Amino acid sequence: MKENTSTGSARRSGKKRIRWIDLARAFGIITVVLCHCVHEIYRLQLTYMSSLHRTGRLFGFAAFTAGRLGVPLFLMISGYLLLNRTYTADRCRYFFRHNFLRLLACTEIWFLFYHIFLSVTNQQDFSLRDMLLEMLFIKNGSIGHMWYMPVILGVYLLLPAAANALHSLELSSLRIPYIIVMAYAFACPVLVVLAQTAGWPPLSRKFELGFSGGIYGLYLVTGWLIRRGLLKKIETPVLCFTSLCGFVLTVGLQYYAYRNLVEYNVWYDCGLLMICAVCLFELFSRIRRVPLYTGIRFLSGHAFGIYLIHYLFILILAPVIRPLSVMLPVRVFLLWLGVLLLSCLLSLLISRIPRCGRFLLYMK
Repeated sequence: MKENTSTGSARRSGKKRIRWIDLARAFGIITVVLCHCVHEIYRLQLTYMSSLHRTGRLFGFAAFTAGRLGVPLFLMISGYLLLNRTYTADRCRYFFRHNFLRLLACTEIWFLFYHIFLSVTNQQDFSLRDMLLEMLFIKNGSIGHMWYMPVILGVYLLLPAAANALHSLELSSLRIPYIIVMAYAFACPVLVVLAQTAGWPPLSRKFELGFSGGIYGLYLVTGWLIRRGLLKKIETPVLCFTSLCGFVLTVGLQYYAYRNLVEYNVWYDCGLLMICAVCLFELFSRIRRVPLYTGIRFLSGHAFGIYLIHYLFILILAPVIRPLSVMLPVRVFLLWLGVLLLSCLLSLLISRIPRCGRFLLYMK
């Protein structure tokens, strides 16, 4: 995922690369694939998870939580790179043509492909009406992971305007509204889950956060603020401990919810997950040497292609691996490894075909 793709990145040439960004992006795509593989094997439904031993449930929640870290990292990378500039009228037009429109075309191609694939493999009936509604973004896609594409397209529409607005303000003027919105956006979902476990009447957020891009826009702004030194005064051991605590508490929240017969699978609006991800992103930014960089650079460069491709191999491999008579964590590992390797291979092959990598995988 590159600088002008949906996750943003460093420029792809030589000395322009930022190695820790490549590492964060590689980690992000690995965890995203893990998240979807865990969901396929564990199913994450109340009846099924309740039938598992405590250790099995904890592994499932822990692996799923680790998988949920990928999208926040991608969004913060975008904010770190794309919000850290001003956009002239010419640059806005360039961004719209070469970022938004090309990403839109890539998204439509993959909506079309997955709809046809599911029909050919008899996993759903072909419906021209449903396919067109999906491509118009007024119906949920047939493939779950494609929810991210309309989200990032929506963020892209006003990203230049948001960047210019941020650059026109003093950081001190953002402090109070940022704290209020972050606290409300990410604390409320945790309170909603706890209220459900206590048997209270349903709670929901009423304060409208759409103008700020919702939680996804907040992750972008947080990435930009980290570049401006938001967490630079916090010692590394404190960040490590805080990130670990956020992770453990996120796992514990899911375990506690299921134990109280509330089906809760953590989403990106969970404040505990947000704390873990933000601290982790700051920790990545402090890495000066990246080992095994050739492999990291490959994963980073093909991250967006892997994201688009990987669910194809989940659909193919999951029915084969799910019935195996081995422990659930082993099944998760086998599915994750197979999907990741095959996705890397197919992304590499497509990228070698002239123009295909550019339009199918949104590569430069």
